[in-house]
Amino acid sequence: MRTFLGCWDDLSVAKVRICGIPSSRFSIPDSHANLGPKLIRIASNFISDTGIPAGGLVDQASGIRLCKGVSVVDMGDFPYPNSLACAMELQELLFGSPSELSVALLGDDSCNFPILVGREGVLIHFDAHDDRSCAGNGITHANFVRLLLEHSPNLWVVQFGPRGCLHPDRIIEGHSRVSRATSMNELNDILLDFALRTPVYIAVDLDILDPDIFPDVSCPEPNGLDWSQLSDCLRSVFRAMPVRLFTVSEFSPQADERASMIRALRIAQMIVDVLHLGAKRETDSKS
Repeated sequence: MRTFLGCWDDLSVAKVRICGIPSSRFSIPDSHANLGPKLIRIASNFISDTGIPAGGLVDQASGIRLCKGVSVVDMGDFPYPNSLACAMELQELLFGSPSELSVALLGDDSCNFPILVGREGVLIHFDAHDDRSCAGNGITHANFVRLLLEHSPNLWVVQFGPRGCLHPDRIIEGHSRVSRATSMNELNDILLDFALRTPVYIAVDLDILDPDIFPDVSCPEPNGLDWSQLSDCLRSVFRAMPVRLFTVSEFSPQADERASMIRALRIAQMIVDVLHLGAKRETDSKS
């Protein structure tokens, strides 16, 4: 199996742990989000297929060296946890270690639920939808945030970018623990309010991007962000708060394989930027 950036560092000492949950079982019938994690790993090997050099990775656009001194282990893929016990085992792998940051390459965004259920802290949720649907009792990609609120009483949620169907707060248990931001200024204000709540988790559903830029998603919505705007948002979060988990979901490769590979490479670069932001914050906090 190809690993992200070709990384095979020692699990016991790696600063970053990466895993995949390539499942789209709770998405729409024609979703190909289960293929996303594999394609992201393949594309990342165009950046590096031998891991991260000691001197870091050179950003071709700026010449800046990224991720210097960052050790990464790709733990491979895991099936969608079908029980609370399996979810706790996965959480132990991601959080019960000295690693500074965990990254999860997910199929549909319901895969965030077993990773975060029962945890405390703040989830920063980038998504075109609020994922708080009240339809049905089982988990779907449209209701995982609602279920997290119900089953995680010490988890707060900050939602950035919902522009699809929004669900009334009054019918959602735990709605008082949800904040919404529609601009960078609003996001920065909310981050100040939550500065003392840790740990922090970031979940990026790629339909946060405008479909003219990124159509390879299960449920596209118009008027989304561009890559630069998303990068600015991520930088703001990393500057303000110590991030423990970053997940990316809903990359559903389309029939045009070349175009999907180019977009997968852009996702891989975003993850490299995230690794760099995490390492930079860690270094700055120690200086």
